[in-house]
Formats: sequence, structure tokens, C-alpha cells
Amino acid sequence: MEVHATMLEDPSFVSNCKRRLSNELLTAKSAVLAEIHPIEKRFQEHEQQFMQARAADVRDIGCRVLSKLRGAGDRSPHPLASLTPGSVIVAEELLLSDALQINHSNVTAIVTSRTGPASHVAILARSRGIPAICDIDGATSLLTSGDYLLVDAEAGTITIAPTPAQARRFTLLRSQAAPFTHTNPAGSASSCETSDGVEIALHGNIGRADEAIIALEHGLDGIGLFRSEYLFLQRDEPPDLETQATAYAEVAAMLDPRPIVIRTMDLGGDKIPRFDNTTLDPAFRAGLRGLAYSLAENTMFQTQIDAIVRAARSGNVRMMFPMVMGAEDFKKARSLVDEAVQRECLGQAISVGAMIETPAAAFDIDRILDISDFVSIGTNDLAHYVLAMDRWTQSHSGGHSFFHPSVLRATHQVVQAARSKEVSLRAESYQSGSYPQALK
Repeated sequence: MEVHATMLEDPSFVSNCKRRLSNELLTAKSAVLAEIHPIEKRFQEHEQQFMQARAADVRDIGCRVLSKLRGAGDRSPHPLASLTPGSVIVAEELLLSDALQINHSNVTAIVTSRTGPASHVAILARSRGIPAICDIDGATSLLTSGDYLLVDAEAGTITIAPTPAQARRFTLLRSQAAPFTHTNPAGSASSCETSDGVEIALHGNIGRADEAIIALEHGLDGIGLFRSEYLFLQRDEPPDLETQATAYAEVAAMLDPRPIVIRTMDLGGDKIPRFDNTTLDPAFRAGLRGLAYSLAENTMFQTQIDAIVRAARSGNVRMMFPMVMGAEDFKKARSLVDEAVQRECLGQAISVGAMIETPAAAFDIDRILDISDFVSIGTNDLAHYVLAMDRWTQSHSGGHSFFHPSVLRATHQVVQAARSKEVSLRAESYQSGSYPQALK
């Protein structure tokens, strides 16, 4: 509540309220609202979503001040303090003063319509290990008290009245998820290095622009993976150039000079956008995914490349292609980037990398490295294709799939080949200390 206290202690806020009382003869309620609304509006109209989220704090202050003016006491327990275990909170908006009343041991998840990931409520939820989805339009009308819900905050999905099979799958995924611990309240990441003194940078993965605040909260070295396909999946039509460029530039500006790696849309397979576009049909029918899909579709791909290049003016932006199959498809994609750099008159090259997550790319790594600036090993998909197993299955024959000899050998081959280039390791499920131990 230090943020609220700071705003209330602002001399101009108090003096302006008093001036409105004496000069304009407003009631106390009207004077407070007259001061709160313009401040709230300025935050709402800010170009950065991180600052837009502060509008909720201003609104919260107004509600609390008005409550005190009405003489509302705190004698009765707050309803959020006495929820039954396993509860999911569903609300249009959850203000910080309300969220602080939550008994987090009884709350399984939070679902709201207007509370963004950059808000103090979302930050508080993360610090307490409570999964939260903050942008479900009409959540309170779609869901009713007593509904049985499965809330996957990582995927941003809610399953209502799940089938037994869906419940079993969700339980499996939840058991494999790493328990969240807020180990870095000071906002400065601990150093990470191998036993022989090689420093390793720690980067965050995000799917939305306003999630970039998480990297700043934890003092990470940057954003290692911006999953841009989430800008496409839940829309009725493809995002245009301006929409994408704004989202990418916002993250770049917020993190600058830290790097942000934007992975171009990884569509195809099980990632099918909601919008109806007949030009996509051939690519989907062919079963293409990742870079192969993007090259076949081409129209959205070119727009996205232009947007990423344009956003590079705002910070340290890098581009990465998913599901690279070999040097040929990477070379085609890179040529599109070079053309976009010239069209946008960027004045500097943009670093372009390849996701190594297929056996084909691992075998062709030397040729890929000849034309790429960096590579990133996607261990989940690599293990899936190497071992011919469900990519969500985290164990096989009693051991984690990453540690299967064939997966380790493929990873080692890429790392050895990339001695002169930057190489990173990416996965969704570092459940234990085993991964850092393997890097030693």
C-alpha cells in the first residue's frame, strides 16, 4: 500500500480538494471525484500499458477515500478474507485494497476482465503464487458462482465444467509445474554461472506486451522469448502493422537497453487462429507449422517482419524464427528481414536467430550458423521430435525427457557447433534444479 500512501500524501491532491470545497462549494465526495477522475484519465490514456495499469490504483484510492467519508467502518470481515478453500475469484476488476484481503491459501486462481498483468494486483498474485488471468471479456457474465473451472494462467485459458479427461490432463500439467517462489523481492537477479566461471544470462518468456513488467520485477537480463502468436490466436482478424509495431515497441522501450527476442508467429499444428481467412487454408491443410507455415502464408508474415523491424527503433530488438527446418528456409526468411530493414530505413542491421527444435535443424546446424546471428534450443519440441513422444509429457522411462541421451546428444551437437555464436536454452518447465546442474 506504499503506492497509495504516496499518492495520498501528495500536497497538491489534498490542497486541490480543499480548494474545491471552499471556492467551488462542492461536497466532499464531489471534490474528491473531481480530483481523482482527471488523474485516472491521464493514466488510462498513457501510451504504455504499464502506466495504464496505474489508473486502477488511482481509482482504488478514490473508492477508499469515499468509503472513509461515508463513515464506513472496517468492523465486518472482508468477503474475500473468508473464501472456502479451492475458490476461484471472478470479478470485473479487482482493486489492490481488495486483493490484500485475500487469504491466498484458500484461493486457487483469479479471473478478471479489466485487471491487466502489469497491475499491482497481478504483481501481488504472482508474488503469492496465485495463477491469474486478467483479460477475459465479460468474465462475470460468462461465469457463475458454483462453476467448476480449470484455470491455466500460462496458456491464458479457462475450461468450464471440464470432462474427466480434461481434469486428469490439467492435474498432470499442474503437478509438473514448478511451484512459484518470489525469491527476488529486491528486483535484482542473482548471478548465474557454470562451475568453470562462464556467466549465463537469465531471460524471461512472455506472450503479451504488458507481461514484460515481470522481467523488470525479477531483475532479469531481458526477454528471451516474446511468443508473438498470442497476438494472433484470440483475434477475429489478423493484427495489422500498427497494432503489432506498437506492442513490440512498448516492450522494447520498457526494457531498453536489455534485449528483447521476438519470435515470429508459431502458427500451425495445434495453434490455429480464430479469425477466418481463406488464404490460410492451404498452409493449414498441408500440416505446416512455424517458419514453414509463415513462408507458405507470406502475407501476415511480411507484415509481422515489418512491424518488428519498425519496433527496433525503440530498443534492443532481435528477431527469431520458430521451427526452422534447415538453412534454406532460414535464408528465405532472413532475406525478407533484410528487405524490411531497407524499406523502413532502419539504418542498422537487426540480429536474426533460429529456434533449433527439430532434428532436421540440429543436423543442419553448421549451415544455419553460417547465416544466423544466434540460435536458441527449444528443448520441449526437440525432445518431442527426437523421442516421438507427447510434447507435454515430462517424463519417459522414469527420467525427464531432456536428459534422454539422444536429446542431450542433439543439444551438445548444437552447442559445440555454435562456439562462435550466442546460444540459448529455452523450455517451459524447469521444474527443479536439474537444468542448472546439467549446465555445470
